[in-house]
Amino acid sequence: INVDKRSPLAKSPRLWELQDSKNVQVINKFSPRWGSRALLDVHLYFWELCNSMKEFRYIHFISGEDFPIISPDDIYNYFENTSKDYIYNFPLPSYSIWGGEGGLERIKYYHLYDVLDLKKNGRLNGIFIKLQILLNKMFGFSRQGLNQGYLYYGGSDWYSISRDSLPLLSLSYKDNISLYKNLRWSFCAAELYAHTVLMNSRRSSNVVNDNLRYIYFGGGKFASPLTLSEKDYGNLCSSKKLFARKFTGTSSLKLKSMLLKNWGLESILNKKNNMFGRTNSIKVDNRI
Repeated sequence: INVDKRSPLAKSPRLWELQDSKNVQVINKFSPRWGSRALLDVHLYFWELCNSMKEFRYIHFISGEDFPIISPDDIYNYFENTSKDYIYNFPLPSYSIWGGEGGLERIKYYHLYDVLDLKKNGRLNGIFIKLQILLNKMFGFSRQGLNQGYLYYGGSDWYSISRDSLPLLSLSYKDNISLYKNLRWSFCAAELYAHTVLMNSRRSSNVVNDNLRYIYFGGGKFASPLTLSEKDYGNLCSSKKLFARKFTGTSSLKLKSMLLKNWGLESILNKKNNMFGRTNSIKVDNRI
């Protein structure tokens, strides 16, 4: 469990009690800014951590606002019967998905997210993204020579990757080090690195272009995922996805209850307790 050093959760005794559960480890050493390459550093840290472990077949990157759509047992069985890598990806440029220069502007121009915490400015963030690109063009800034013989890919940074493919993401490979350096001053490097490495690797044919996550965006180039409620229950059940986001506060409480009822685990949703200062609590269940 990765908890941002700046998060109030880092001071919660309940969080650290989770480490008493089997196979739970809490990491509290990162405080990356949104859009920065430092977010990729978090992924790299966990990849290396997983590579040092023996007993696992898959890693699943999910956010603190994710929730399973199907039961834990069904998720386990799903991955018992596959060896594919599930990561949503597309080659760049991809104008229909990322607009602008098809995502190449994320790499081509200099972005300041490594030094500025811009996400907290809300709506101004989208304006600043466009302003950065405009200033790069006005002053002729363009990071040329980035193509090192591979095609860039982008996509979602929520994914499920097999153990066999995980070592390919390591910085122990020369090409990966070159890519990592190229992504300095880029925008959302975590949405570029793994996709580019895997799709240019010998295991590209093992990649399924589906991250098995149900995420609904409200529209617009810089839109954020919308909070899901009981109105989304039918869409979730028919989505053929395994996880969904985002679930936040009381808005998603009934939807959680409906999903848990499907699995026969409704009793673990404790509406009376307040875990980490939030409005609902999920007790630790080994199946989850």
